[in-house]
Amino acid sequence: MARIACVLCLALVGCASAASNVDGGLSNIGEPTGAPGRYGPGGASRGRSARARPATLPVKDHLEQHDSRSIPGGLACLIRLRELEIPHRHLARLRGVDTPVQILGPIGGIHFRPLGRIPLVADCRLVLALRRAAPYLRNLGVTELRFSSAYSYRMMPSGRLSRHAMGLAIDVHEVVADGGEVLRVSEDYEVGFEGGGCALNAALLNRMGCLLAELGLFDRVLTPDFDKAHYNHFHLAILSLHRRRHSPLPRPETD
Repeated sequence: MARIACVLCLALVGCASAASNVDGGLSNIGEPTGAPGRYGPGGASRGRSARARPATLPVKDHLEQHDSRSIPGGLACLIRLRELEIPHRHLARLRGVDTPVQILGPIGGIHFRPLGRIPLVADCRLVLALRRAAPYLRNLGVTELRFSSAYSYRMMPSGRLSRHAMGLAIDVHEVVADGGEVLRVSEDYEVGFEGGGCALNAALLNRMGCLLAELGLFDRVLTPDFDKAHYNHFHLAILSLHRRRHSPLPRPETD
C-alpha cells in the first residue's frame, strides 16, 4: 500500500508540474523542462560567461518547435498583449509597421534595456515572439537583454527592405545573467567554437544563440559566426505576414 501511495503521489506531482506549464494563449509556451542534454547543464566556458548559471533545457528532439507565422497581427495581437499583461502603448502610425507598439516593461520576465535613448518600439508580433522565447531564456539564466535597435526604417546591403523597417527584428548586444553578470556579444561569444553552440561546454551566449536558432521561432538568428557585421550583436527577426508589401527606400542620388 505504501508503494502504491508513493506512485500516486509522484503522478500527482507530475500532473501539477505539467499544468503549471500551460500558457493558454498562442501556444503552450511552458517553462522548458526535460533531462539535461544538448543545451545543458553547461560545463566550463571561457571568460566571464563561465560563471553563468548552467542551462537545464531539453535536448533538441524534445524542444517544442514554433513558427512565427502562427502569431497573429492587428487587433488579435494587441488583445493577446493585454491578456499576457505585457506593459505597452499602442502607437497610431509608424511607417512600415503593421501594428506598432512601445514596450513599457518586461516581456515574460525578461527586461529589455536600450543601449541608447530609443525605447523598444516594434511590431506587436515581434513582442509576442519574444514572449514565447522568454521561458527558454529564463531557464538559461538570462534576466535582461540590452539592444541597440528594433524598429529602424532602413535598407539591407542587398538593397531590400530590412526587417527592422517592419518592426520585426531586434539587435541584442548584451545579456544580463542571474546575479547581474553582464555578457557582451563582442567579448563573451566564442566565434567558431569547436563543439558548436549547442555543446555542453559552450559559453552561455553560444548556447543562447543555438537555442534561439533551433527553436524555429526566429527565421533569422545571426550571430558573430555569421559574418563580421554581426561581431557584436545577435540579430533576431521573424517572418512578415506580407511579402514585398512595403515599398523600398528610394536609392540615393549619385553624380
